[in-house]
Amino acid sequence: MLLALAPMVDLTHAAFRELVASYGGCNLFFTEMVNVRYLKQTPPQRDPYLKCAISDRPLWVQLVGKELEDFKIAVKKLNALEYIEGYNLNLGCVKGKIQRFGWGASLLQYPEQVKAIIGAIKENTEKPVSVKMRIPRGEELFFYLLEIFEEAEIEFIVIHPRTPDQGFKGKADWSWIKKAKAHCRLPIIGNGDLFSPQEADRRLKETGCDGLMFGRAALIRPWILRDTHRYLREGSMPPPPPPAQAVLKMAELIKIYLPQQWWEKRMDNFLRWFLQNFSVGLYIFKKIQKLSFEEKVKQAVEEIKELPLRQYPASPFF
Repeated sequence: MLLALAPMVDLTHAAFRELVASYGGCNLFFTEMVNVRYLKQTPPQRDPYLKCAISDRPLWVQLVGKELEDFKIAVKKLNALEYIEGYNLNLGCVKGKIQRFGWGASLLQYPEQVKAIIGAIKENTEKPVSVKMRIPRGEELFFYLLEIFEEAEIEFIVIHPRTPDQGFKGKADWSWIKKAKAHCRLPIIGNGDLFSPQEADRRLKETGCDGLMFGRAALIRPWILRDTHRYLREGSMPPPPPPAQAVLKMAELIKIYLPQQWWEKRMDNFLRWFLQNFSVGLYIFKKIQKLSFEEKVKQAVEEIKELPLRQYPASPFF
């Protein structure tokens, strides 16, 4: 079963991917969203967003943009990175800045441009191509996009079944994933509101999808892919690892893989999610937020070492 870690800006960097990989269960990784226009001026070998770890394989680059020439230049440069196994076109980002540029989920309304972008990528690489999408306005457009992907012979489609207008409000409507499986021959990976192994199992059975992608729940519980892998195979889960150990390991990996000027912000980003494992997580986060990197890590470990974890589902509450 294919279990993937979602690409999330400022969160799924090389250090976090390595943390998730260390627990096992994940067999598909993506870089953070990479701006193809930025890559026109930047050698990918120097880009910290494209840094890989040791165990985050297979690793695909997620690309965002709109202009065909930007994609062509970016892909030609990225082809030199041997550890990159494929390219994923972002058709799902709903951040305001991305929408204003007409990138991400905005492109869903322009299927011919999407078709041209996929063609531009495929013409400049022998590596496989995939997409990650939201649900466009209207079933007809949704099915037309699926036909475009099928004709382009992309590798797979990741579907987050919310519309761009929803953001993360409401519930992900997995009936769209079931429709995609009935309409399209390509592998479909379902994404959205997967907060427990039991929920993952139910979604697989309901939709018949070919894989699952975990986002926010993996930030809260980096071993959820391991737990899901075991649950799908055996119907049970291993005991959770010591939470304090995860904090220490994340701090170590951040110092190994990320530029020093990123350390404090990326550790904050991690703890903001990870501390949601505890009923008093918000209190702890506010208490330690303004501490230095080393003191923040030390205090977080001290605060949580005796605390019980919340039970699944690992859904966000702050």
